[in-house]
Amino acid sequence: LGSLLGLYSRLNLFWLLFHAAVISGIGATIFLFAYMTTAVPWVHTLLAFSLPAVLIFERRSSLKKSQAAALKDALEGVIPTTKVDELLNNPKPFRTDASEQILTVMFIDIVGFSRASEQLTPKDAFENLRSYFDSLIEIIHRHDGAVDKLLGDGILCYFGYRFKDVPPVKDHPDRALQCAIDIQKNSVARCIEAQKKGEPVFPVRIGINTATVYFGDLGGSRRVEFTCIGSGVNLAHRLESSCDPFRIMIGISTMDLMRSVQHESANITKKIVQIKHQFEPIEAFEYDIFPTMDPEFAEAFNAYRNYSNLQRLENRWPIPAGGTVAARTNYGNGSIIDFSRSGFGLLLDSYLGKGVTVTLDLFSEFPELQNHLDKLGKIPIVAEVRWSRRHGDGFLHGVLVKNLHDDQRQELIEILREALIFNAQLDAG
Repeated sequence: LGSLLGLYSRLNLFWLLFHAAVISGIGATIFLFAYMTTAVPWVHTLLAFSLPAVLIFERRSSLKKSQAAALKDALEGVIPTTKVDELLNNPKPFRTDASEQILTVMFIDIVGFSRASEQLTPKDAFENLRSYFDSLIEIIHRHDGAVDKLLGDGILCYFGYRFKDVPPVKDHPDRALQCAIDIQKNSVARCIEAQKKGEPVFPVRIGINTATVYFGDLGGSRRVEFTCIGSGVNLAHRLESSCDPFRIMIGISTMDLMRSVQHESANITKKIVQIKHQFEPIEAFEYDIFPTMDPEFAEAFNAYRNYSNLQRLENRWPIPAGGTVAARTNYGNGSIIDFSRSGFGLLLDSYLGKGVTVTLDLFSEFPELQNHLDKLGKIPIVAEVRWSRRHGDGFLHGVLVKNLHDDQRQELIEILREALIFNAQLDAG
């Protein structure tokens, strides 16, 4: 009986049950001796009951404390400290086995750090990165997120996790987005402050995706390491890679589950992005914390441009009339508003991300100009989007021509220069 009590009683009830059993045993012995003149060798019986019970209980308690210490070490820094204490003090069993859960996964990348770190001393690079990580992790924990791992100059984290058998968290997509917004606001402030101090300027870009993943302890028998794996995690990473600095790229599943933001929000724009290892582009949603050119954002963006030495490598020639040279594309009709020796500015109603392939057929409503365009023949122009941004009611894309040889490129430039001359004649007339 003592062994069974030590093995199967709940740890927080053991001593209550043990004392109750001992007192009952002693009481029964006294009763039998006083009223039935029956002597029971109670000392040996009590020892036979107590020793196995206490020894087994102490062993279980020691293992429980060791497991709790290991879990605490594994979870500190991953989730908020208050959450760690709450989980360890919860009487419900702690789940370390893997299970399917619906989580919102977030990848954060510190843009340009790897390249800039080559020009910093190891100590300066380390201190810069640690300071940035500290601020990011504090924001993640504030929104009840868990840090999965640090990835060189980025972070993988997730929201909606459950270590206990409790009802699932339903608002984790909204928590993730609000966390990302606060991270971007922090990034803007850090960029401005860094420029004033003459320090490196690093914005961040963020990808968010909600999916069913496999979540649990992947650390093996020697350590505890909680992580999540699945195609949804990979997609969150791809969304981050296709995102621009100071922006948040959101997967369709996350948008569908969010309650705090609607598709029609001024901060949200549907964007077609090219995902690595996928042939066809997919739809995603770009969240801009500054949908208009906020002075604070403009200061941070210019600080990043100046530090990164972002500038045009080629001269661009504008076509003032905009629409004199039009384009039929696989994403709808648009117009050419400027050009360079390797590509041109393409204005479309659709918003295309970096890496998306566009097939174009140039045309003009003016016969004189169409005659020049016909010289290209029927070969469609294949171009790749290098950058994109909002432009009036549409979206301007910088595209790089990919399929023309040198002679054809030169001929295209001459035709577009004819468009400039034609515009000048229209303006003069």
